[in-house]
Amino acid sequence: MRHKRSKELVAVKLIKQSTEMLLDKNVEREILNHRQLVHPNIIAFKEVYTTDTDLAIVVEYASAGQLADKCRSPMPEDQARGLFSQLLEGLAYCHSKGVYHRDLRSELIFLSGSVFKPRLKIGGFGFSKSAAMDSMAKTAVGTRGYMAPEVLLATGAYDAAATDVWAAGVVLFQMLTARMPFCHDANASGILDRAMMQRIVRGQYYLPGDVELSLEVQDLLARIFRPDPKQRISLAAMRRHPWLHHNTPSVLSAAPDQVSTRQSSKSAAADDAEAPAQSEDGIRDVIHRARQRRLLRQRNADGGAGGNQELALDRVSHSIAASARS
Repeated sequence: MRHKRSKELVAVKLIKQSTEMLLDKNVEREILNHRQLVHPNIIAFKEVYTTDTDLAIVVEYASAGQLADKCRSPMPEDQARGLFSQLLEGLAYCHSKGVYHRDLRSELIFLSGSVFKPRLKIGGFGFSKSAAMDSMAKTAVGTRGYMAPEVLLATGAYDAAATDVWAAGVVLFQMLTARMPFCHDANASGILDRAMMQRIVRGQYYLPGDVELSLEVQDLLARIFRPDPKQRISLAAMRRHPWLHHNTPSVLSAAPDQVSTRQSSKSAAADDAEAPAQSEDGIRDVIHRARQRRLLRQRNADGGAGGNQELALDRVSHSIAASARS
Protein backbone atom coordinates (compact mmCIF):
# COMPACT_ATOMS: atom_id res chain seq x y z
CA MET A 1 0.00 0.00 0.00
CA ARG A 2 1.01 3.64 -0.33
CA HIS A 3 1.62 5.97 2.58
CA LYS A 4 -1.05 8.67 2.63
CA ARG A 5 1.39 11.51 3.24
CA SER A 6 4.55 10.56 1.33
CA LYS A 7 2.82 8.40 -1.35
CA GLU A 8 5.69 5.89 -1.09
CA LEU A 9 5.04 2.15 -1.02
CA VAL A 10 5.08 0.80 2.53
CA ALA A 11 4.46 -2.48 4.31
CA VAL A 12 2.05 -2.58 7.23
CA LYS A 13 2.05 -5.15 10.03
CA LEU A 14 -1.37 -5.31 11.69
CA ILE A 15 -1.84 -6.55 15.24
CA LYS A 16 -5.48 -7.15 16.11
CA GLN A 17 -6.52 -5.29 19.23
CA SER A 18 -8.59 -8.33 20.17
CA THR A 19 -5.54 -10.60 20.48
CA GLU A 20 -3.33 -11.31 23.47
CA MET A 21 -0.34 -10.43 21.27
CA LEU A 22 -1.13 -6.75 21.74
CA LEU A 23 -0.32 -7.12 25.44
CA ASP A 24 3.00 -8.85 24.75
CA LYS A 25 6.01 -6.78 25.81
CA ASN A 26 7.78 -7.90 22.61
CA VAL A 27 5.48 -5.64 20.58
CA GLU A 28 6.66 -2.47 22.28
CA ARG A 29 10.27 -3.66 22.29
CA GLU A 30 10.14 -4.46 18.57
CA ILE A 31 8.84 -1.01 17.72
CA LEU A 32 11.17 0.99 19.97
CA ASN A 33 14.28 -0.99 19.02
CA HIS A 34 13.43 -0.75 15.33
CA ARG A 35 12.72 2.98 15.56
CA GLN A 36 16.29 3.84 16.57
CA LEU A 37 17.89 1.95 13.66
CA VAL A 38 18.47 4.14 10.61
CA HIS A 39 20.78 2.45 8.10
CA PRO A 40 20.72 1.44 4.40
CA ASN A 41 20.77 -2.26 5.36
CA ILE A 42 17.90 -2.04 7.85
CA ILE A 43 14.22 -1.97 6.89
CA ALA A 44 13.20 1.58 7.76
CA PHE A 45 10.63 2.08 10.51
CA LYS A 46 8.02 4.67 9.51
CA GLU A 47 5.38 4.99 12.22
CA VAL A 48 2.84 3.22 14.40
CA TYR A 49 -0.81 4.16 14.76
CA THR A 50 -4.16 2.66 15.70
CA THR A 51 -7.23 1.93 13.63
CA ASP A 52 -10.65 0.88 14.92
CA THR A 53 -9.49 -2.74 15.09
CA ASP A 54 -5.70 -2.89 14.83
CA LEU A 55 -2.36 -1.57 15.93
CA ALA A 56 -0.58 -0.77 12.65
CA ILE A 57 3.22 -0.81 12.33
CA VAL A 58 4.33 0.89 9.11
CA VAL A 59 7.75 0.04 7.68
CA GLU A 60 9.66 0.35 4.42
CA TYR A 61 8.50 -1.87 1.57
CA ALA A 62 11.16 -4.20 0.13
CA SER A 63 10.33 -4.58 -3.54
CA ALA A 64 12.36 -7.75 -4.21
CA GLY A 65 10.91 -9.86 -1.40
CA GLN A 66 12.56 -12.15 1.13
CA LEU A 67 16.10 -13.48 0.92
CA ALA A 68 14.61 -16.91 1.67
CA ASP A 69 13.07 -16.96 -1.80
CA LYS A 70 16.54 -16.48 -3.33
CA CYS A 71 17.92 -19.42 -1.33
CA ARG A 72 15.97 -22.09 -3.18
CA SER A 73 19.00 -22.79 -5.36
CA PRO A 74 22.70 -22.28 -4.56
CA MET A 75 24.13 -18.83 -5.28
CA PRO A 76 27.52 -18.24 -6.87
CA GLU A 77 30.02 -17.18 -4.21
CA ASP A 78 30.40 -13.67 -5.66
CA GLN A 79 26.66 -13.08 -5.37
CA ALA A 80 26.49 -14.52 -1.85
CA ARG A 81 29.53 -12.45 -0.85
CA GLY A 82 27.90 -9.20 -1.95
CA LEU A 83 24.72 -9.93 0.00
CA PHE A 84 26.50 -11.31 3.06
CA SER A 85 28.74 -8.25 3.21
CA GLN A 86 25.63 -6.08 3.39
CA LEU A 87 24.12 -8.34 6.05
CA LEU A 88 27.21 -7.88 8.20
CA GLU A 89 27.12 -4.10 7.68
CA GLY A 90 23.54 -3.95 8.92
CA LEU A 91 24.22 -6.32 11.80
CA ALA A 92 27.32 -4.40 12.89
CA TYR A 93 25.28 -1.20 12.88
CA CYS A 94 22.62 -2.81 15.09
CA HIS A 95 25.28 -3.96 17.55
CA SER A 96 26.88 -0.51 17.56
CA LYS A 97 23.50 0.86 18.69
CA GLY A 98 23.19 -1.78 21.41
CA VAL A 99 20.52 -3.79 19.57
CA TYR A 100 20.95 -7.56 19.14
CA HIS A 101 18.55 -9.23 16.73
CA ARG A 102 18.34 -12.78 18.22
CA ASP A 103 16.05 -14.05 15.45
CA LEU A 104 18.11 -13.49 12.33
CA ARG A 105 16.92 -15.74 9.49
CA SER A 106 16.43 -15.58 5.75
CA GLU A 107 12.68 -15.00 6.12
CA LEU A 108 13.36 -11.77 8.04
CA ILE A 109 15.97 -10.48 5.59
CA PHE A 110 14.63 -8.57 2.61
CA LEU A 111 15.83 -7.30 -0.75
CA SER A 112 15.09 -4.16 -2.70
CA GLY A 113 16.41 -2.60 -5.87
CA SER A 114 17.26 -4.34 -9.12
CA VAL A 115 18.38 -7.91 -9.67
CA PHE A 116 21.82 -6.61 -10.66
CA LYS A 117 22.24 -4.21 -7.73
CA PRO A 118 20.26 -5.69 -4.85
CA ARG A 119 20.11 -3.95 -1.50
CA LEU A 120 19.81 -6.27 1.50
CA LYS A 121 17.77 -5.09 4.48
CA ILE A 122 17.30 -6.65 7.90
CA GLY A 123 13.82 -6.67 9.42
CA GLY A 124 11.84 -8.49 12.10
CA PHE A 125 13.00 -7.09 15.43
CA GLY A 126 10.36 -8.82 17.57
CA PHE A 127 12.92 -10.76 19.63
CA SER A 128 15.62 -8.10 19.60
CA LYS A 129 17.42 -7.11 22.77
CA SER A 130 18.48 -3.58 23.59
CA ALA A 131 21.47 -3.38 25.91
CA ALA A 132 22.97 -0.12 27.11
CA MET A 133 26.00 -1.77 28.73
CA ASP A 134 26.58 -5.28 27.35
CA SER A 135 25.19 -7.96 25.04
CA MET A 136 24.42 -10.62 27.66
CA ALA A 137 20.91 -12.11 27.49
CA LYS A 138 19.03 -14.71 29.51
CA THR A 139 15.87 -15.55 27.57
CA ALA A 140 16.10 -18.32 24.97
CA VAL A 141 14.39 -16.89 21.88
CA GLY A 142 14.71 -17.24 18.14
CA THR A 143 13.98 -19.80 15.43
CA ARG A 144 15.38 -23.21 16.25
CA GLY A 145 17.19 -24.02 13.02
CA TYR A 146 19.15 -20.78 13.47
CA MET A 147 19.75 -20.97 17.22
CA ALA A 148 23.30 -21.21 18.52
CA PRO A 149 24.18 -24.15 20.83
CA GLU A 150 24.27 -21.97 23.94
CA VAL A 151 20.68 -20.84 23.31
CA LEU A 152 19.40 -24.37 22.66
CA LEU A 153 21.10 -25.70 25.79
CA ALA A 154 19.64 -22.85 27.89
CA THR A 155 22.45 -23.12 30.42
CA GLY A 156 22.19 -19.50 31.55
CA ALA A 157 23.11 -16.05 30.28
CA TYR A 158 24.59 -15.93 26.78
CA ASP A 159 26.24 -13.36 24.53
CA ALA A 160 23.54 -12.20 22.09
CA ALA A 161 26.20 -10.80 19.74
CA ALA A 162 27.72 -14.28 19.35
CA THR A 163 24.31 -15.81 18.64
CA ASP A 164 23.74 -13.27 15.86
CA VAL A 165 27.07 -14.37 14.35
CA TRP A 166 25.93 -18.00 14.41
CA ALA A 167 22.59 -17.17 12.78
CA ALA A 168 24.35 -15.10 10.11
CA GLY A 169 26.44 -18.19 9.37
CA VAL A 170 23.29 -20.25 8.87
CA VAL A 171 22.03 -17.62 6.41
CA LEU A 172 25.36 -17.68 4.54
CA PHE A 173 25.22 -21.47 4.35
CA GLN A 174 21.69 -21.26 2.94
CA MET A 175 22.77 -18.80 0.26
CA LEU A 176 25.70 -20.97 -0.81
CA THR A 177 24.01 -24.40 -0.71
CA ALA A 178 20.22 -23.84 -0.63
CA ARG A 179 20.18 -26.08 2.45
CA MET A 180 20.24 -25.80 6.22
CA PRO A 181 23.69 -26.61 7.63
CA PHE A 182 22.65 -29.17 10.25
CA CYS A 183 20.19 -31.21 8.14
CA HIS A 184 21.86 -34.34 6.79
CA ASP A 185 19.02 -34.96 4.34
CA ALA A 186 18.98 -32.44 1.49
CA ASN A 187 15.17 -32.63 1.40
CA ALA A 188 14.73 -32.14 5.15
CA SER A 189 12.44 -29.33 6.25
CA GLY A 190 14.86 -28.00 8.85
CA ILE A 191 12.47 -28.78 11.70
CA LEU A 192 14.51 -29.37 14.84
CA ASP A 193 14.63 -32.96 16.10
CA ARG A 194 16.92 -34.62 18.64
CA ALA A 195 19.52 -35.64 16.03
CA MET A 196 19.62 -32.16 14.51
CA MET A 197 19.92 -30.59 17.95
CA GLN A 198 22.90 -32.83 18.73
CA ARG A 199 24.58 -31.78 15.48
CA ILE A 200 24.03 -28.10 16.31
CA VAL A 201 25.42 -28.50 19.82
CA ARG A 202 28.50 -30.21 18.38
CA GLY A 203 28.84 -27.76 15.48
CA GLN A 204 28.59 -30.74 13.13
CA TYR A 205 27.38 -29.29 9.83
CA TYR A 206 27.31 -30.97 6.43
CA LEU A 207 28.88 -29.60 3.27
CA PRO A 208 26.89 -31.04 0.34
CA GLY A 209 28.94 -32.90 -2.23
CA ASP A 210 27.11 -31.36 -5.18
CA VAL A 211 28.11 -27.77 -4.33
CA GLU A 212 31.69 -26.58 -4.76
CA LEU A 213 32.82 -24.12 -2.10
CA SER A 214 36.16 -22.32 -1.98
CA LEU A 215 38.55 -23.15 0.84
CA GLU A 216 38.26 -19.59 2.12
CA VAL A 217 34.49 -19.69 2.60
CA GLN A 218 34.81 -23.15 4.14
CA ASP A 219 37.28 -21.64 6.60
CA LEU A 220 34.83 -18.84 7.43
CA LEU A 221 32.01 -21.32 8.05
CA ALA A 222 34.25 -23.42 10.29
CA ARG A 223 35.08 -20.34 12.37
CA ILE A 224 31.40 -19.40 12.67
CA PHE A 225 30.06 -22.82 13.62
CA ARG A 226 32.15 -23.28 16.73
CA PRO A 227 29.93 -24.50 19.59
CA ASP A 228 31.84 -22.55 22.22
CA PRO A 229 30.88 -18.88 21.75
CA LYS A 230 34.23 -17.81 23.21
CA GLN A 231 36.01 -19.58 20.35
CA ARG A 232 33.55 -18.45 17.68
CA ILE A 233 34.68 -15.74 15.29
CA SER A 234 33.50 -12.27 16.28
CA LEU A 235 31.47 -10.04 14.00
CA ALA A 236 34.41 -7.64 13.65
CA ALA A 237 36.77 -10.48 12.72
CA MET A 238 34.23 -11.93 10.33
CA ARG A 239 34.06 -8.62 8.45
CA ARG A 240 37.86 -8.75 8.06
CA HIS A 241 37.91 -12.35 6.82
CA PRO A 242 39.76 -12.77 3.48
CA TRP A 243 36.74 -14.34 1.77
CA LEU A 244 34.80 -11.09 2.13
CA HIS A 245 37.53 -9.06 0.44
CA HIS A 246 37.69 -10.92 -2.85
CA ASN A 247 36.28 -9.07 -5.83
CA THR A 248 35.56 -6.00 -3.70
CA PRO A 249 34.26 -3.83 -6.61
CA SER A 250 31.30 -6.20 -7.16
CA VAL A 251 30.43 -6.01 -3.48
CA LEU A 252 30.52 -2.23 -3.58
CA SER A 253 28.47 -2.08 -6.75
CA ALA A 254 25.75 -4.08 -5.01
CA ALA A 255 25.37 -1.28 -2.48
CA PRO A 256 26.98 1.89 -3.85
CA ASP A 257 25.70 4.18 -1.11
CA GLN A 258 26.21 1.75 1.73
CA VAL A 259 27.17 3.57 4.91
CA SER A 260 30.04 2.51 7.14
CA THR A 261 29.07 1.77 10.73
CA ARG A 262 32.00 3.98 11.73
CA GLN A 263 30.04 7.02 10.56
CA SER A 264 27.79 8.82 12.98
CA SER A 265 24.13 7.92 13.00
CA LYS A 266 23.40 11.47 11.84
CA SER A 267 25.45 11.13 8.67
CA ALA A 268 24.04 7.66 8.03
CA ALA A 269 20.52 8.99 8.24
CA ALA A 270 21.32 11.86 5.89
CA ASP A 271 22.79 9.48 3.33
CA ASP A 272 20.05 6.95 2.88
CA ALA A 273 17.14 7.26 5.28
CA GLU A 274 15.18 9.68 7.33
CA ALA A 275 14.76 9.17 11.06
CA PRO A 276 11.11 8.64 12.04
CA ALA A 277 9.39 11.75 13.34
CA GLN A 278 7.40 9.86 15.95
CA SER A 279 8.97 10.16 19.40
CA GLU A 280 9.41 7.22 21.77
CA ASP A 281 6.85 8.75 24.12
CA GLY A 282 4.43 9.17 21.22
CA ILE A 283 4.87 5.52 20.26
CA ARG A 284 4.35 4.34 23.84
CA ASP A 285 1.22 6.48 24.03
CA VAL A 286 -0.23 4.92 20.87
CA ILE A 287 0.48 1.39 22.15
CA HIS A 288 -0.97 2.24 25.56
CA ARG A 289 -4.16 3.61 24.00
CA ALA A 290 -4.55 0.48 21.85
CA ARG A 291 -4.14 -1.73 24.91
CA GLN A 292 -6.59 0.35 26.91
CA ARG A 293 -9.12 0.14 24.09
CA ARG A 294 -8.72 -3.64 24.03
CA LEU A 295 -9.35 -3.89 27.77
CA LEU A 296 -12.43 -1.67 27.57
CA ARG A 297 -13.85 -3.71 24.70
CA GLN A 298 -13.22 -6.88 26.66
CA ARG A 299 -15.15 -5.45 29.59
CA ASN A 300 -18.00 -4.49 27.28
CA ALA A 301 -18.04 -7.99 25.81
CA ASP A 302 -18.23 -9.38 29.34
CA GLY A 303 -21.31 -7.26 29.99
CA GLY A 304 -19.66 -4.41 31.87
CA ALA A 305 -20.24 -0.73 31.45
CA GLY A 306 -17.96 1.62 29.62
CA GLY A 307 -19.44 2.31 26.20
CA ASN A 308 -19.06 6.05 26.64
CA GLN A 309 -15.49 5.57 27.88
CA GLU A 310 -14.67 3.55 24.78
CA LEU A 311 -16.12 6.21 22.50
CA ALA A 312 -14.05 8.90 24.20
CA LEU A 313 -10.95 6.72 23.97
CA ASP A 314 -11.60 6.10 20.27
CA ARG A 315 -11.59 9.85 19.68
CA VAL A 316 -8.33 10.31 21.55
CA SER A 317 -6.68 7.41 19.69
CA HIS A 318 -7.76 8.77 16.30
CA SER A 319 -6.37 12.16 17.31
CA ILE A 320 -3.02 10.61 18.24
CA ALA A 321 -2.88 8.62 15.00
CA ALA A 322 -3.70 11.71 12.95
CA SER A 323 -1.04 13.80 14.66
CA ALA A 324 1.53 11.02 14.18
CA ARG A 325 0.86 10.96 10.43
CA SER A 326 0.79 14.73 9.93
